[in-house]
Amino acid sequence: MFLKNYTTGKCYSYGKEISAEEYAEIMDMLKNPPDAPDGYYYTLNEELKWELCEVPVVEEELTEVEQKARAYDILMGVGE
Repeated sequence: MFLKNYTTGKCYSYGKEISAEEYAEIMDMLKNPPDAPDGYYYTLNEELKWELCEVPVVEEELTEVEQKARAYDILMGVGE
C-alpha cells in the first residue's frame, strides 16, 4: 500500500516512510504496468516488483427463480 499524507507531505510504502521522489517513482510504475496476457493482471508487491496474477472467475448471480430451479434439479439428481 502506498500513501501520501497531503497535510504533512509525508509518503509511506507498506507503513514505512519514504521520500517524495520514491513515492513519485512508485506512482509512475502504477500508472504504467506491463501488459498482461488475457485472463491475468499485474500487481506491484512490497519489493516493487510486478507479479502476474490470474483474474478470479466470478459466477454471475442467479435470480431467486433460477436458484430454486437449480436447487430442485440438485434434489432430483438432474444436471451437475
